[in-house]
Amino acid sequence: MVGYICSFKKKKVINMTVKFNVVNMSCANCQKHVKHALEELSGIKDIEINLPAKEVVVDFDENQVTPNQMIDAMAEVNYQANII
Repeated sequence: MVGYICSFKKKKVINMTVKFNVVNMSCANCQKHVKHALEELSGIKDIEINLPAKEVVVDFDENQVTPNQMIDAMAEVNYQANII
């Protein structure tokens, strides 16, 4: 009989928050596009959008997604985002 010992270490979930300025987000339709692009990424926990300020605040699991991946996702739908 052959035995195996398996050990799985569960990664600690570390929720982080990042704030972006989305330069060309100017209307409710823009807001929907940005939100949808971010929701498609794994690890996104919460998204708050302040349209008049052109700001997006995202709570996320840093083990699953990075701020740069979020910037890339917004760029794919033609929105330029910068971390503030």
